[in-house]
Amino acid sequence: MAGGCAGTESQTNMRIQKHAAVVELVRTGRMAEADEAYAAYRLKHENSPQVPRMILSLIRGHLAQGEYRLARFYCDEYYRDFPSGKERQDVAYLGIKTLVHRYDREHDSRIADRARAEAELFVTAYGTKTRYHSRIAALLEHLRASENSRYKMLAEFYEKRGKPKAAAFYREKAKQLESRK
Repeated sequence: MAGGCAGTESQTNMRIQKHAAVVELVRTGRMAEADEAYAAYRLKHENSPQVPRMILSLIRGHLAQGEYRLARFYCDEYYRDFPSGKERQDVAYLGIKTLVHRYDREHDSRIADRARAEAELFVTAYGTKTRYHSRIAALLEHLRASENSRYKMLAEFYEKRGKPKAAAFYREKAKQLESRK
């Protein structure tokens, strides 16, 4: 029983039931319980084929709950543990979506830069024929519009505070974003 994952049909059914339980906890929004159930399952069944699907469920659940850091944590766990997993494209898309939503909340330009870089890698890896291409384009447009709005707000803020250099800096950043269209 390598890694605790080989075994009888009843053990396989038990693992599937545990996966279903985690999915049900996610579906009902009980994310803390889902995280705990996943962690306990992972300790016992590290090599189970259910693990990547559980991670994907947890990513989606945390994203739906607005828990973007936890969603991203699970994206990173998936990337690390399943570099050639069949859900990799789904996880890559959700990772980009997570970063865009995090930027909306935290307004950290490093997050925006990372989202753009990951979107470029996604297009390089999967091309434009992927089912996520238009969604990623929409996320990037949302990100650009959000950043542009933020820069304009900051320019106005600094203008009102009598800081014309800072205002000019943010107006220029907004202009640069507008030219990216």
